[in-house]
Amino acid sequence: MMDAMQPKTPAAVLAGLNQHGAAVGAKKMMQWEFRHARDALKTGVYVTLYNEDREHECTRLGKLSRCFCNHLYGKHKLKVMKNGRFGKNPCEEEGCRCENYKYMFRRPEEIGQYFLTRRKGFDVTEWRPLCRCKHP
Repeated sequence: MMDAMQPKTPAAVLAGLNQHGAAVGAKKMMQWEFRHARDALKTGVYVTLYNEDREHECTRLGKLSRCFCNHLYGKHKLKVMKNGRFGKNPCEEEGCRCENYKYMFRRPEEIGQYFLTRRKGFDVTEWRPLCRCKHP
């Protein structure tokens, strides 16, 4: 068995990245981040998912971000309130009862399940995050 060593400094992380390259899932997540950033520059609307428990922003949202109703963020109506902030974003797909957009992670790496992508036969396109909430 190989002795795996966790890098402890930014220089060690960079050395590992230069030696082995970025993981496929990490590359995909960064491509989405850049795409959403370009869309934000074009539209002037910059939306991020904010984690209230940890008090920090988790990820940038864009028109290709998926909701638990299984429709994309681009299919949800963006309501602007009088104070300039955004309100609820109901889904505009016909027959959908989703009253407000709820971000659904698209890759297991986003929630720390990076090991799943290395399993034989694992299909990331079929993966869905496990959920304990009650959503439509």
